[in-house]
Amino acid sequence: MSEKWERDLGRLIWDAKTSDDATAIIDECIKRFRAKPIAIGRENNSGAIDVASDSGLALIERLTNGIDGLIELAVLLSPGATQPSSPEEAARLLFDVPAGGHGDLTETERRGLAKGLVIGMHDSGVKKLPTIRVTDTGIGLHPSTFPKTILSLNENNKVGLDYTMGTFGQGGSATLSFSKYAVFCSRRHPDLLGPGEADRVGFTVAYREDTDPDSARWPRYVWLVKDDGSPLDLPADAFPDLEYGTRISHVEYDAQGLEGQFTTQMWQFLNNGLFDPVLPFILEGDRTAPEVKAGSRVMLGNAARLSRVDRARGDIEIAAEDTHEITLKGYGSVTASWWVLARP
Repeated sequence: MSEKWERDLGRLIWDAKTSDDATAIIDECIKRFRAKPIAIGRENNSGAIDVASDSGLALIERLTNGIDGLIELAVLLSPGATQPSSPEEAARLLFDVPAGGHGDLTETERRGLAKGLVIGMHDSGVKKLPTIRVTDTGIGLHPSTFPKTILSLNENNKVGLDYTMGTFGQGGSATLSFSKYAVFCSRRHPDLLGPGEADRVGFTVAYREDTDPDSARWPRYVWLVKDDGSPLDLPADAFPDLEYGTRISHVEYDAQGLEGQFTTQMWQFLNNGLFDPVLPFILEGDRTAPEVKAGSRVMLGNAARLSRVDRARGDIEIAAEDTHEITLKGYGSVTASWWVLARP
């Protein structure tokens, strides 16, 4: 059974939205664990992390990682099943997505499938810099694997997993350059713990550490660890809302024009940015805005919306469309589809 301070810290990590929340977590970790910051991946990491120029596309990486986590969990919990050869095949075999895509599911079926991955817009206390939180109920991570997975650079831990999308180890780290802080917590599915791995929740805070004027060190991105360099962790019961999976809260995220209420800019961007996601997901928010009440919407991507205009509630009208198959000698073929939209 966890102690009260552990449960209080767990609640603060789970609910973190503001810079004050992030600094309170850091202060408590220094007090309880003698925590210290270390570089993510390597000391000279700012060039690799700052290479991203679009904060919206960086968020897409977090969502695809969440979908990967959901698929990997389903694969490992179905040991007798045929291993999928692609994410799309995994969706059909393990999530009962129809051959025509999740656009053919009923609204109830879509929401039931989408609840495994949620992106939320929340008030950070800074009007134009929301906190954007991504939560999945995928396979999750054991604290010991943090340095080689979620807090790594250019690792190849997904190479060979044909059913995942994230392969080259850059991915979600790009979001760090647009966040004042990023608060992480993750719990490995209890049925998939390795030999000797205790059921613990790993957590940390990552942020940009600027140049110390008294040293020759360049700016770098760091994450908080224990005094001995091992990842921070807490008992599982300190996170009553985390059965398994991962949550990342990007505090004060520079959304470059996507900072409006989620029902407008973010909804439009995600439908386009994830044009044909393997699995649907949920966009929600509780940001304050005049005369707007937040809620949640199931995100399907524009491919599904265009394929089922009859379900688009009148907000899509197609003036023309066509599909062409292009044969690539010796390399199979590519199918290209296009649509011309009219204003309804």
